This record gives sequence, C-alpha cells and structure tokens, in this order.
Amino acid sequence: KYKTNDSGIFEGISNIKEISALIRDLFKIITNNLKPEEAEVFKSLKSIYDSPEAISGILTKELQLIHWPMGGIYSTSDTLEYDEELPNFLGGDPIKGKGKIMIDSVNAQAGLCYMANTLNISESDSKKVITDMLSKVTGALKFASAAEKEKKMAEMQTFFDKMSLDISDRNVFVYDYINGWPINIKSSRNVTMNSVEGKVEQTESTEIEQIR
Repeated sequence: KYKTNDSGIFEGISNIKEISALIRDLFKIITNNLKPEEAEVFKSLKSIYDSPEAISGILTKELQLIHWPMGGIYSTSDTLEYDEELPNFLGGDPIKGKGKIMIDSVNAQAGLCYMANTLNISESDSKKVITDMLSKVTGALKFASAAEKEKKMAEMQTFFDKMSLDISDRNVFVYDYINGWPINIKSSRNVTMNSVEGKVEQTESTEIEQIR
C-alpha cells in the first residue's frame, strides 16, 4: 500500500512499519545462521534498510518513477535544477546529487509531452562514500601485529586514495498531459568505479510502458 497527495506526488508506503519489522526479522534469521565473521560483513548490508526512506526507495522504485513528475509546473524553455538525495548502499547518510529536468518537446495534437531528467552525485559525496568504504573494510580486518596493521592500512589507504566513484541517472518520460498519466518511462543508472586495478561499470535499466 502506498499514498499520494491530491496532485499525485508519491508520499510513501502506508504500512512501512510492518515491512520494516519483517525485514528486521529476516535479517535476524539470516545472521543467526552465519559464521561470526560473515555476520559482521552482513551488518553493513542490514544498515541500508535501517531507515523507512531507504526501504521505500528500494521497494517502490517503479511506483516513484510513475509519480515523480506529478505535481510540478514545468516550462518548455527552461531547465529546472534541484538537489537530490540517493540511498547510501553502505548505509549512513544519503548521497547528495544535482539533478536537472527539462521538457524536450510537446506534441499538442497527440496530447503528449516528452521530459528528460538527469542526475549526478556530487564530487564531495563521492569521496565520502569511498572513505566510508575504506573504514568498513579496514574495520572488519584482523591483524597479527601492529607492524602488519600499519603496513596493510598504508597500502589500503593508497589504493582507496586513487579510487573514484561516479553515479549518473537518466530518465525519459512520455506523458499524456491531458489525463496526467505516463505512456512510457525509460530509466537508467550508471555506476562507474575506477581504481588502480581498472574500471568496473554497471548499468541498471528500467522501462515502464502503458499497455493499450
């Protein structure tokens, strides 16, 4: 169950407390069957689901895409810029980004408008995610001696200092602006991680289309 306001803006899951409790119980069952060292690593994953906002963002992505443009006033000649926050896949504070939305074109005869939305995370938050990643990795390691710890920590610090992270979104909406309902939505998120060992790139795509 979810709710919107009178303008169609997504406001959240109505039964979020029940879902949160269910997820906590599932994590408890899983961690009880893991080895201690595995359970420690699993705690990082669990922290992603600690907030209702994070749970809502993960479970209702498609619903939020449908309702995302609703309730706004858009110009055919201007680009709207805004601040956005993404769920942190390591847990903790959200990742901040800068978004843009613009009307690409309007087909008045068909009653359709074509909208494009882009989002890029800020450089400072990109660095913060990498720093948090280093802290989580080093916090889970065991060392035989202080000398080994100092050596390994220096190596890992050098490795993470040369790492970069980029997250970029692109969404394209085709809306029936007379009835206020989506005809087609294409969404993609590209995550690129660069390090001394090379580049790792992942693209996640979603398409929602009205069936007539």
